Amino acid sequence: DAAGSRENFDIDRAFDGNNSGNHGWSIAEVGRDHAAIFAANEPVVQSEEGLVRVTLHHNYGDGSLSLGKFRVSLTDSPQPLSLGIPSSIAELLAIPPDKRSQQQQTELATYHRDHDEALRQLLKAVERVEQPLPPNPQLVVLKQRIEELSQAIPVDSELVKLQNKVAISRRQRDAGRITATQDLAWALINNPEFLYNH
Repeated sequence: DAAGSRENFDIDRAFDGNNSGNHGWSIAEVGRDHAAIFAANEPVVQSEEGLVRVTLHHNYGDGSLSLGKFRVSLTDSPQPLSLGIPSSIAELLAIPPDKRSQQQQTELATYHRDHDEALRQLLKAVERVEQPLPPNPQLVVLKQRIEELSQAIPVDSELVKLQNKVAISRRQRDAGRITATQDLAWALINNPEFLYNH
């Protein structure tokens, strides 16, 4: 992480293994404090009397853009490390609140929001709460069962025949005189004497 990197010369270029003359980290503005933090990929195990050697390469141009006053510090503090308050933010904080412009207030609010660990944890908690709940397995099974029971039951052809016969029987029952006449006609037709005389 770094504060105040020059365009196309980000802090990542300082340790990517390329030591050519036109490659590396460059600051955006001369005459102001700048800082960079480098974290080891793996913990460095060191005895109390051990030494750590830091080698800085200054291969750009004629060497006139080398570091001026600088300090190298090592720490065993847990990551992530912080650069502290940037000088631009410190300058804004030095301005009385009632004298700050709307843009300055917005810049301060944005910095505070991005670096407030308590707020960051709260936002993460809100994000977790807003995540949709996983479907309830029992509810899924019940919905599937409801869909199955909602399907139309196929009509049994034999049942249809029986229903038609019942309907005919009911019509005959309701028309009593017609049924009696039909029975009398069948009795006469099937009587040999009636057939002989007629």
